[in-house]
Amino acid sequence: LEEEDLPRMVRMVVREFGPYNPQNRPVFKFSMDAVSSDSFEESAMKFANEASFLFENYILAWVVYLGLYQRIFRRRDGEDIENDARPDHNVLCIASPDDDNKVLGMAEISLQPSFKISPPFVLPLFVKKLLTKLVVFNPTARIGLNPYVANVLIDESYRGLGYGKILMNAVEGHAQSNMGFKRLTL
Repeated sequence: LEEEDLPRMVRMVVREFGPYNPQNRPVFKFSMDAVSSDSFEESAMKFANEASFLFENYILAWVVYLGLYQRIFRRRDGEDIENDARPDHNVLCIASPDDDNKVLGMAEISLQPSFKISPPFVLPLFVKKLLTKLVVFNPTARIGLNPYVANVLIDESYRGLGYGKILMNAVEGHAQSNMGFKRLTL
């Protein structure tokens, strides 16, 4: 994943996971015709709903952009492995060699506490390790960090061609060879 791929990937993620889906929902356009046919309250609610969808999509796009950019930056500028800042959250991409390395899909793999109460944002590794020590519901339980796969996504026009299987095989290989785990959770 490179910086020039970010706008396309962010659009793909927002289209797939965001609240706004233009194929299934008409966009509200404010006009005097709408005001005359609807009550003021109905028009205000339509406008508020549209503003809410746009705001949610903007926030999601911003978070995805920053997260993906952080991964690019960390890969490009290296990691501080001596201080345990190794990449515990990775984004794997699949690209087409025929289409100028166009990114066709992505999947995220990260180390998460095994009690499956992971937040919807990336935590630093030291915070995850701290959580595994603090949040113990059963004192005899072994709680540690395990690889967790999330946000598996293939571009709509490339679905059904086996790219998802290739991507998941790469994720499994990454978990085993780079993280030292034989099992992962989806």
